[in-house]
Amino acid sequence: MADGICKDIVVYSAEDVSQDNWLYDLDGTFGIIGIGPSSSFWNGYTDPFTLRSNYSISLGRISAQALIPASNITFGGASVSEYFGAKYAEVVALANYSYALDNFAFGIVYQTNGIDTSEYFMELQNYYPVVFTTNFIGLGLPSEVWESVTSLIDKVSHGAVSCSREPDGVCVLAETCENYVAFSDYTFRFNFTDVTNMNYIRVPLAAFA
Repeated sequence: MADGICKDIVVYSAEDVSQDNWLYDLDGTFGIIGIGPSSSFWNGYTDPFTLRSNYSISLGRISAQALIPASNITFGGASVSEYFGAKYAEVVALANYSYALDNFAFGIVYQTNGIDTSEYFMELQNYYPVVFTTNFIGLGLPSEVWESVTSLIDKVSHGAVSCSREPDGVCVLAETCENYVAFSDYTFRFNFTDVTNMNYIRVPLAAFA
C-alpha cells in the first residue's frame, strides 16, 4: 500500500485436497503459491534432522523427442548426471540471489558442419544482474535493454517481427515458427561474473518461441 493505492487479490486456501480438478481438461498455467513455514509440505523436501535440503531445479524445455535437453540451466546443489563430462558454467549467486554479469549481448553464431567457426555479438548491458524464476515464462528485460533488443530483432528479421514497445511487451510473428528457421542462428549470450572455466551461456532466440 502506497499513497492510498491498494490492490485487491483473491486468495484461495484449503485444508484438505481430495482430488485435483482445478485445471481439469485445460492447458497448464504458472504462478506463485505461498506456503507457510509450518506447512507439512516442506517435510517431503527437507531432512527432518538438519532441516536443510539438497536440490536442483531444471529450467530446460523437455521435448517429446528427447527426455534430456541438449543444454539446460539448473540451479541448486544436487549432482545432476547430465552434466558429467559436459562443458558447463557454474555461477555463485549474490547475497540477494541474483547473478552478476560481465557481459550480456545479442548476436549470431556461424557454423560449418555443425561446428562454431565465427560469431558477431552486440553488447546490451552488464550492470543489471540476472534473476532466475520459475513463475515467469520468457525473458524479462529492463525497459532500455528491451528497447535495444526490439530494435535489433526488427533489423535481423527485416521487419517480420512485430514487437510492442510498452512495458510487459512481447514480440510476435505473422506466421508459425517453422517459417522463420534462420532466427535459430541468433542468440543471447550471458557472461557471468566469476564463472568457472570462463565459460558462458548462449540462449537461442528460438528458445522463447
